[in-house]
Amino acid sequence: MGQFFTPPSLTIKMIEKFDNLEGTILDPCLGSGNLLAACIIAGADPKKCYGIELDPDMLEEAKKRLMPMGMPEENFKLGDALKEESYEF
Repeated sequence: MGQFFTPPSLTIKMIEKFDNLEGTILDPCLGSGNLLAACIIAGADPKKCYGIELDPDMLEEAKKRLMPMGMPEENFKLGDALKEESYEF
């Protein structure tokens, strides 16, 4: 599937570019949830975090990781980030 797992050092650099973590955060290529986990740890509201993942196995891994951190199950979407319907939460 051409998967790329974001290393922690890059995740930190990405978060540092945000002005704040108060709004909605969407990861269209969720994977195992590295970016959203880091955002939640850095203070983002897990109820405002959303993720789309193409691989059903990776989506389940992300759920196992992020739901205990407070991200609701309805904020996860199995889908292709290149398709409009994937953004219907």
